[in-house]
Amino acid sequence: VFLPASRRRYRHRKLALEEEEIDEEEIDATSRRKRRKLASYIGTKEVLVVKVIDSGGLQHPDSPRAISDNIFGTYGDSEQMTSQFAACSFGQFQITNDYSRNIDDKLSDVGVMTVTINRSLTNSGRGAVYSAART
Repeated sequence: VFLPASRRRYRHRKLALEEEEIDEEEIDATSRRKRRKLASYIGTKEVLVVKVIDSGGLQHPDSPRAISDNIFGTYGDSEQMTSQFAACSFGQFQITNDYSRNIDDKLSDVGVMTVTINRSLTNSGRGAVYSAART
């Protein structure tokens, strides 16, 4: 059996190196760089969806009601983001629109806030749009 990344071959349970010597420190450093650092979540996470309308009126075509249904299943959508996160995590990770403080007066629908920004979505970077939406 050959392992191409390290050019090692296993023979009869003994490890043999082929043709060239390999620096194990170099392999370890390469492996560390290639490893993904993924977030791990267990439990319940509050999620607020923000629908942005830019200075020219550009926005996602779905209504806040449709967005709420697509994300949380508010109006009967049986396959949405909430159910998929729960299924993929074997029930260990749930998202909710049940917030620890009352923000109902700021919501355009359950779990969805609509904000209008004074920037163009097409001519502004992600950071500028994010910053404008937060203010």
